[in-house]
Amino acid sequence: MKKIKLWKKITIFICIILLIFIIINTRKFFIISSLNKKFSKYENCQNCHYLKHETTLNKREDKIIEVYKKDNVVKSITKFNENIITEFVYPNERRTYAQIQGEKEISMQKSKQDLRIIPNYLDGLDKMSIKTIVDYIKIRIITEELDGKDCYVMYNNDAKIYFDKDTGLAIKVEMYFDEETYIITYQYSFNEVTDKDVEELNLSDYEVIPYSNLEKLHKIY
Repeated sequence: MKKIKLWKKITIFICIILLIFIIINTRKFFIISSLNKKFSKYENCQNCHYLKHETTLNKREDKIIEVYKKDNVVKSITKFNENIITEFVYPNERRTYAQIQGEKEISMQKSKQDLRIIPNYLDGLDKMSIKTIVDYIKIRIITEELDGKDCYVMYNNDAKIYFDKDTGLAIKVEMYFDEETYIITYQYSFNEVTDKDVEELNLSDYEVIPYSNLEKLHKIY
């Protein structure tokens, strides 16, 4: 009888642990699904802009990236120290203008391009699979306020990501690698991009080189 009672207690304890596990991860699933549903409204936007500010705290380095999209044109401007990388992305072509150390070079790559620009940090997490379940075990989600906005904050491996509850958009990311801290912030705007914002640069001002030879560009990224 004592052994049976002991096994009953063990079984009840295991059931309680499993129930808690299911409740916690079901909550995560519904939060992530809700954020993804809101994010989907912006994923394929035809007129949008965001400002991305990357900071490396220990090295005191800053990188500013502005991305504009209007219809089938995406323009991004990356400023790092005194260097500027401007990219134009079309459905079947990418043009990269580099102003690095006083030199102006351009490369052109013919291939099918993805014109979606809004960062998606939840890709695949709303689809149930063995991998997703394993990922959910690692993930922790809390609520917090950032700059007056109610946010879900996701802790995932070495990253801490703030999602605006109202839009599902990531507004801040903190990453920690080898005693280095990276801070990324995003600011978004919609339906404000004009033709001038995505206007092509003057090709004649740049030396045309193969995309694979743009070594300075690869180093800056």
